[in-house]
Amino acid sequence: QLFPVNFTLDETPLGILSSFWYGPTVNVFQGIGAAQGLGANTRMIGFFCEVWAWPGQAYGYIEATPQGMFLRFKATRPWHFFLQAPPWTIEPCSQIEPDIYQIQRAHLFDGTKHELHKLAVGGDALDVGVAEHVANDMAIGTSLFSGIESNLQLRLIFKAPSPHSATLLAEARQWFDRSVVWKSSASTWAVTWLEKSASFPQGVEPLPGSVVAFTAALYD
Repeated sequence: QLFPVNFTLDETPLGILSSFWYGPTVNVFQGIGAAQGLGANTRMIGFFCEVWAWPGQAYGYIEATPQGMFLRFKATRPWHFFLQAPPWTIEPCSQIEPDIYQIQRAHLFDGTKHELHKLAVGGDALDVGVAEHVANDMAIGTSLFSGIESNLQLRLIFKAPSPHSATLLAEARQWFDRSVVWKSSASTWAVTWLEKSASFPQGVEPLPGSVVAFTAALYD
């Protein structure tokens, strides 16, 4: 897997001026920090950046390794008119996560909910999950996180598709007081996901880390 089960998304503080070559980036760090009581590990393992695409839009995930930087997957969507919302398609650049997934807005004018699909052989889209953005004060049932609840602003929950929507697959939390984890951050998300679980109902499969990470980065 490209991503550990716990990681942090951290938007670069200078935004679009952060890099002449890469443009705006979202850095990925291993672990989710001492603020949650799960140990601090600030090693950067990669970053998302916009890459050239015409026509359309594309982002790439660059993995940082001792051997250098490697493009591991791309998320692309075609050029579209204002009143259209084509899905993001996540395509691997290696065989680490060979499957292709799509992230689709549930409604044109509502960016708080996305449906997650896995493209099967033949092009059929299989429902594998739903990502929903909710305020911290909304009751969403169980959580994958443990620890303090203060300074939280928003939550992004990943659920299995109906009829198993009570099954959590992943969760991300945005810290309102961003100095808790990264003092220079514009936006920080702590993310955790289930690589596999014996408690999943039959027919429910875990989401790959690439889908969880990019979906959370869309909200960063």
